[in-house]
Amino acid sequence: RDRNGVSHIDALLVECEGADWIVFEQLDLKRYRPGMIKIEVGALPAPEIGQVVVKLKTAGYQVSFQAEDVWAFA
Repeated sequence: RDRNGVSHIDALLVECEGADWIVFEQLDLKRYRPGMIKIEVGALPAPEIGQVVVKLKTAGYQVSFQAEDVWAFA
């Protein structure tokens, strides 16, 4: 559990109008391991999209793209 009592996340949606990587990079995927993650990447530069994908794949997620979103499943 963290300081707010969160011990598990089923689904995570990150949609921060261009700050998506800044928010997502702070998530500890080993600690929380959401079953499903959706990240809006349409406003991100290509290097940040790459960082999102690398972080997800390194954590063992299956990653796919749909329109301007990255979807990942544990």
